[in-house]
Amino acid sequence: MRSAFGAGIGSGAGSAAGAATGSGAGAGAATSAGGVTVVVVVVSRVTAIWVSGPGMGGVAWSPMLGRVMPSTTPVVIRLFCMPMGPSACLSVGITVFFGLASSITPVGWAGITCVAVSTVVVDGSTLAAVSPPLPPGTAASVAVSSATGSNGQLGFAWFADFADVPPGSAFHAAVVAVASNGVAAGCGGGEYCPVAPVTRAQSAPLLLRARDGICAIPAACAGVFADVPCPGPFSDWIEALAAAGITAGCGGGDYCPDAPVRRDQAAVLVLKASVGAAYAPPPCTAIFTDVPCPGPFADWIEDLVARGIAAGCGGGAYCPSEAVTRGQMAALLTNAFTLP
Repeated sequence: MRSAFGAGIGSGAGSAAGAATGSGAGAGAATSAGGVTVVVVVVSRVTAIWVSGPGMGGVAWSPMLGRVMPSTTPVVIRLFCMPMGPSACLSVGITVFFGLASSITPVGWAGITCVAVSTVVVDGSTLAAVSPPLPPGTAASVAVSSATGSNGQLGFAWFADFADVPPGSAFHAAVVAVASNGVAAGCGGGEYCPVAPVTRAQSAPLLLRARDGICAIPAACAGVFADVPCPGPFSDWIEALAAAGITAGCGGGDYCPDAPVRRDQAAVLVLKASVGAAYAPPPCTAIFTDVPCPGPFADWIEDLVARGIAAGCGGGAYCPSEAVTRGQMAALLTNAFTLP
């Protein structure tokens, strides 16, 4: 994963698929009913692992690594009713719902559709349920409820792969991370467009969501930049990025929102967003043949690489003037902010 930013740019670039494709089962959500706790366990080629606190009732569930699953492949889950008994699962009236979310808004995933699925009794203490097919590029939650009204859920626990970012892609793990964490959405039609360049306008919400989470909502714009219409789809985010000291525009009172983010510029943006706007990197030592040292970006580029956030483009070069693609930006954000 750490070398994914350099992948696909030059020969010899390392792959960082990092896909969790092992088999097995991981602990899931729980719900209590009359002293019986139902734990959702994923049985799939990719395991979703969740952790609970003691008591199993009203606890907050925390996601761990391994939340990805193949696109359009139904999730197979088992519900273990505890304490185990010959009829534990037969007495609580359990219903399983899958919530499918198709898009990201400033306050999280949207377009959620809940679908109830039937359960099959495996034995007295185990039920099985199968999700509906998951469309590419969507997030899925699972909720369990009982006849007594108690419930539990795995919020956006699984993400269905984008059609154009298969598990073998060097950016697969990073794209899944930014999408399942609500940092980035696809480009439409179940695709992510990993080779498309990231514009300066698009970089603003990506950086701020990665730093502050999907519930971060920027203040309303005030018309700071002459070439950024206010209001507009990116104006609030752009001005918030500038107010945070992460960017200063492109000069002359402009922001150049449609210009692609270059690899050298990305080093400054990512480090200021992740480490702090006042951060000053250590002096460069000329590790890349195409990055003059000293130079306006050399310190930032070398520090980014030293932190394992980015890599060069092969042959001892960094390709500083090349545009950052959506796949590469996903890798930068995942590495810099340690997205699960």
